[in-house]
Amino acid sequence: MPLTKLNSASVIERLPVGSVIETKSSTVNSMVTQSAGGIGTFYDISGMSVAITPKFASSEILVTYSINVSNSNTERNDTIRLLRGSTAIVGTGGTNHNATEYFRIGSQWHIRNINGNYLDSPNTTSATVYKLQWSMEEGLGVLNRRGGSTDFSTISTITVQEIKQ
Repeated sequence: MPLTKLNSASVIERLPVGSVIETKSSTVNSMVTQSAGGIGTFYDISGMSVAITPKFASSEILVTYSINVSNSNTERNDTIRLLRGSTAIVGTGGTNHNATEYFRIGSQWHIRNINGNYLDSPNTTSATVYKLQWSMEEGLGVLNRRGGSTDFSTISTITVQEIKQ
């Protein structure tokens, strides 16, 4: 059965709660690097952002991501955080460094896959950008490749879906 794009607000309003109204996604299939600025200094991950304009202020936005990261140094504390616009969506229980994800690469020869999801209630019909940022304690952060060689390559994605409420 072919997919049908719903454009009419009256048709969308008749959909049951929990229906996906729209989906937007961004994929990075190349290597991205970032020099460390110290733990707690965050940088946008190039290409890992996606914008969505909710059709209804009552909608929720399901954000899912799958990223592959490494570092040129071993045993470093690195973090990832999700943002809605300029607002970080992070844990608040840490005394120093709050993030969405924490990872520690045991070797520069490893690639760490990090998957996450978050159901957000932005309460707007304005364009909203969701993005990922990273922070590295030391070394060179690497997206989609091992920190110690160019032998292997992966892809990373971020997807947002408007969910009818």
